[in-house]
Amino acid sequence: MAAELVAAATAEPSDIPLSLCRLLDPQVLADPYPLYRALRERDRVYWDPYLHAWVVTGYAEVVSVLLRLSAECAPSAEQLAQMGLSSLEPIARVTVKQMLFMDGAAHVRLRRLCSTAFTSNRVAALRSHIQDIADRLLDRVVAQGSMDVVGDFASPLPAIVMAELLGLPTRDHGQLKAWSADFAEVLGNFQQNPDRAGIVLRSLREMTEYLRAAISEQERRPGDGLIHALVHAEVDGARLTQEEVIANVIITMVGADAHSAARQAGAITRSTRHSSHRSRGASALRDPKPANRARRAGGRGAWRQADAKGRYGLRGDGCRQPGPRAIS
Repeated sequence: MAAELVAAATAEPSDIPLSLCRLLDPQVLADPYPLYRALRERDRVYWDPYLHAWVVTGYAEVVSVLLRLSAECAPSAEQLAQMGLSSLEPIARVTVKQMLFMDGAAHVRLRRLCSTAFTSNRVAALRSHIQDIADRLLDRVVAQGSMDVVGDFASPLPAIVMAELLGLPTRDHGQLKAWSADFAEVLGNFQQNPDRAGIVLRSLREMTEYLRAAISEQERRPGDGLIHALVHAEVDGARLTQEEVIANVIITMVGADAHSAARQAGAITRSTRHSSHRSRGASALRDPKPANRARRAGGRGAWRQADAKGRYGLRGDGCRQPGPRAIS
């Protein structure tokens, strides 16, 4: 199956039907929007012959799917065993406890419990600290004169913030990010990469063991992190099990990491591609502390147009000037 998907992804467009498997081609993945447009124009509800799944691209159709169809699409451990996939049971035991894959009363129960811990006040309390983290990440690249926007900023920022929010050591943010990225394959292209099953299972095992230890540590030394709040959340006498806490911390890490990193990188890319927004975007990114320190060093940090690998340079005399060579 994997070989068939790769062959389809790299074939000439005229040789195969439209399919999301083309995202396996790095050139298509770098700019997937023509493929999305072709799928939308072909049919807003399209059967993908390679993924054996319905691809829904129209807004009204997507809303209808979300409102009318069940979210309980994650196979149970028993169903996997019946299909001869018992090795994947550890994944199923986690996904069936995640809010994302629940409907009705089960979803409402879990959401009510989680919402008592994941409050807007908790996020607001982190706001100034998030600014400090962003400043530190930008400060590291000001002196070198260039940066990889994703590697130096958009990727580590949400991982560090999420570790802080959960009450986990920020020094572990890289490992947490790697684990959640592996688990994200279960939610996206897992079926396209069956050879990755062993890696995903190992990451899930290590991540689960890490979170169990973190829960035990926070029981001994209570803090104000989200994990401790979830463990002690209670509504009408109901509480989350440890398995539910771990499962939903995992899905929270996956969602926050992928969504935040992509939005930040996308915002910076758009600001550099549209000249009318460059100065405004560069000012927002420089404000407040990195710019002050850069000025004292004799320059004014600014973003330049991304190169072919999505990297950006910093230059001392404004964003309309071309930046220096980016450092890999």
